[in-house]
Amino acid sequence: MQERLIENLSSKRLGKRVRAYNKLIKADEKPQGVFTEKENFNFQIRTGYSCFDRSPSLAVYWAHKFGLPIVSLVDYASLASAKELQKTAEPSGIAFYSGAEVTLSCEFTANKTLKALAIGIPRKHVKQFHADLEPYRALRLDYVKGVAEKINLAFKGYGIKISPTEKVSFGGIKTSIDIRGLFVNLAEAIIKKFGSESAIIEFLTQKLKYDLSDEDIAKLEDFSSPLYLEDLSHIIYSHFKIKETEKCKPVKQFTALSDAHGAIAAAIFQGGAGEVEDFVKKAKAAGFKAVMAEHENIGPIAETLYEKCIENDMLPLCRSVIDYARSKFDAEFSSEDIAEKYNECAYAVVGHEISTTLNFGDGLFSKESVAVSPNLSDRITLYSHIGYKGKLN
Repeated sequence: MQERLIENLSSKRLGKRVRAYNKLIKADEKPQGVFTEKENFNFQIRTGYSCFDRSPSLAVYWAHKFGLPIVSLVDYASLASAKELQKTAEPSGIAFYSGAEVTLSCEFTANKTLKALAIGIPRKHVKQFHADLEPYRALRLDYVKGVAEKINLAFKGYGIKISPTEKVSFGGIKTSIDIRGLFVNLAEAIIKKFGSESAIIEFLTQKLKYDLSDEDIAKLEDFSSPLYLEDLSHIIYSHFKIKETEKCKPVKQFTALSDAHGAIAAAIFQGGAGEVEDFVKKAKAAGFKAVMAEHENIGPIAETLYEKCIENDMLPLCRSVIDYARSKFDAEFSSEDIAEKYNECAYAVVGHEISTTLNFGDGLFSKESVAVSPNLSDRITLYSHIGYKGKLN
């Protein structure tokens, strides 16, 4: 019974996925709290809309099974998972928020591009915001097609070719192909071409000159593994150098669009400790309301990033991205104190989404909220309390 319900989480029909999810969580025991005081709560999960083989229902179900305090689904220039997130996370009592990630043209970064997100989107604005992101999706698709051409050029001599079809299915989700989907297609073509584990390993190490780790080789030695395709595509992606320029929309256009829909625009920081202050100030000038760091990079900059963001009325955030079947739902900060600060900010995003859904003018950075409580730290505490409840009252 349970196995069939889990299979139904990847159904092509939204209603079937949601019904299966609700039956599963009613039958399951309540997950035990396994998170330590130093744990990072802000996990952002990709779905089939990013060519990750997980429907939104399946993604939320695993978040529920692992006892995640907060779940967010963040896809590339897409809010298509937001409705399903609400239908699944809300009944199970998980705090949640929606988001969309983009790459932007940017004047204040060394490579002139910037990864950014819109998060905490009022639920009444999701449908229109998703529609307004269509030009971003179109540019992304052009970029993906360009990468596909580079892949085909690189593998032409081996008789391997992929087709950059515009629509693919992942986890029951039919969507436009993205970079991850290209490498899944490439892995499928390699498996079909060589047909055995040893031949594939030899091709990667001898022909392509990939320096595979012992762990990589162990993953590729068993066709029977249900993660074989996933592992092979992940390994190829990590070794393939993408030489294709992505055309992007400008930063201020995206921050203005986020503001118009009541979302929090967050710039992703990927630099070193000495660059934090300058980046925060420039991100603020460009219209961002938050700066977010990847968890694997947060160690040396956690305290500095937090302090500089608060000084500049910016929300400091840290995330862990789940976009690979072997990704682990565990990530710790160096101390309980810094974990508490960043997790409070993550809950504040949840609180912002709840508040702006009830009343658009009640956002974390709205004029009304700032007038009542000018101090950002105080507002973060207030909105984190709202977010901690994790559902509308």
